[in-house]
Amino acid sequence: MLAKVARFVEWIGRAGVLANVDVRADSANGYVLVAKKPLHRSELACSIPVDVLVGSHSARKIPTLAAVFEAVFPSPEGLPSTTILDYQDDHLLLMLTLLHAKSHPVRTPWHPYVDLLPEAFANSPLLFDDDDLARLDGSPLAELARGIRQQVQDTYDAVMTPLAEQFGDSFVTAEHASFPAFLWAHMVVESRAFKMRIGAPDGPDPEALSTVLVPLGDLANHSIQGELESCGISTETGCLEIRISSKSRLAEYPADFPLTLTYNRLANWELLMYYGFSLLDNPLERIALSFTSPSEDEDGDYLLNIRKELLLELGEDLGLGLDHEIALGAAGGVPQTLVGSLRLLFATLDELEGFEIGNLADIMAWPISMRNERQILDTLKLLLTTMRDAYPSTLAEDTARLARTSSARERYVLIYLIGQKEILEYGLEWIAVQSSRLNEERPDE
Repeated sequence: MLAKVARFVEWIGRAGVLANVDVRADSANGYVLVAKKPLHRSELACSIPVDVLVGSHSARKIPTLAAVFEAVFPSPEGLPSTTILDYQDDHLLLMLTLLHAKSHPVRTPWHPYVDLLPEAFANSPLLFDDDDLARLDGSPLAELARGIRQQVQDTYDAVMTPLAEQFGDSFVTAEHASFPAFLWAHMVVESRAFKMRIGAPDGPDPEALSTVLVPLGDLANHSIQGELESCGISTETGCLEIRISSKSRLAEYPADFPLTLTYNRLANWELLMYYGFSLLDNPLERIALSFTSPSEDEDGDYLLNIRKELLLELGEDLGLGLDHEIALGAAGGVPQTLVGSLRLLFATLDELEGFEIGNLADIMAWPISMRNERQILDTLKLLLTTMRDAYPSTLAEDTARLARTSSARERYVLIYLIGQKEILEYGLEWIAVQSSRLNEERPDE
């Protein structure tokens, strides 16, 4: 591991990377970035030349990859072609680049970087076998993982067989032409890629976003309050700049301080799926709820449903709609945007009388009828109870298992499941309180 780090540090130095950070091996996280010297808010952490970034702009300079891309993707100029795919896909382009680099290290400039990449993503549900995936049964993540894996398999079948026939070992060796290798490349790109503008100012589309891998920059681990921020390509230096955030917690970080990056605002399902870990008490954890459009109610009142559709569209800026989330520990319980949307969806024509764009916010502020309010609470109770009971284990059982486990994979799965179940229990408690208040106010209605 230390030898790999030494080769990587030597390579980025020769490639013109300016680094005020060091790479350290870490038993828990693989690698970490630490401050090489005291760093202050907005100070440069590293500056990375564009050609060091792994992307379409740099990979197309490698003859074999240029030929592969020409066979896979249609011409950027839109010329007629007989390519394998009829669309551009930066994600797949990076996957093919990685597989070529693994097969033929000396043919690409990035092999010291590729050597540092994780060899496996054992904690991601995409790599789970059927028994491990069954631990997620009842959660939306189980079917999502199965669906994404099948999509990757379909892409592999469509792309890799014809490429192997056309290019053989000159593109990828047999070891790296397998589906597990293809899935590995997918996970690398999914978990590490940045999107940024790197087009030339005088190019055809200087504002276009490119998907790239960022040697050195992507070694920063994730935290919700990351000390680092990506500042894009500098017009002065032509390099990607990563700096200490101007909004970081400390004004100065001492030498050897571990520096992290906020990958995005990620819930635990995203962290577990794409990065292989989850966070206790993640403030971004949530459950998603979706409801049927009134227009799909074939047995309902046609004019009433049209009015509901119109009011939902008019209230979109207010947060009304069919898709909602309940977050962990959200202030005020179930969001009023969800409550208001359900009031509208369950309203009768008489109950909607008088509502228009000017007063539509009132539907979130207070009940429109006791009948309507009871229907909302009963529907939400049934929905959340059904979701909770779909899990094969209870919140208490998962919490007890978390305290006993020594397996990192099981720990991260349990943290995700516990977060989901805590939100469901939280929502059900809120419903119970609202139902009790409603019964006290209007017990006979």
